Amino acid sequence: MPSTSNLKNHHISVLYYWNKGIRFSSLIHRETNIPLSTIYYNIDNLKQAGSLKHRGENGRPRVLYEKERKAIDQYIRYSN
Repeated sequence: MPSTSNLKNHHISVLYYWNKGIRFSSLIHRETNIPLSTIYYNIDNLKQAGSLKHRGENGRPRVLYEKERKAIDQYIRYSN
């Protein structure tokens, strides 16, 4: 699996060519040597969302919120 910085470089490169008006994945692949599947994925995101930013909040929700965790901590601390 590629490193995070490598993926950011891929995002930047694809976005650079996209902004220059180059929409062909094969041409971007030839110029950058980025895997075609990555280019397809990034171009799909650009077409749908208009950007390559991460959606956020798409993972598993937290079990306890900060306020609940503090209340439990205080309860444990005072009962001992």
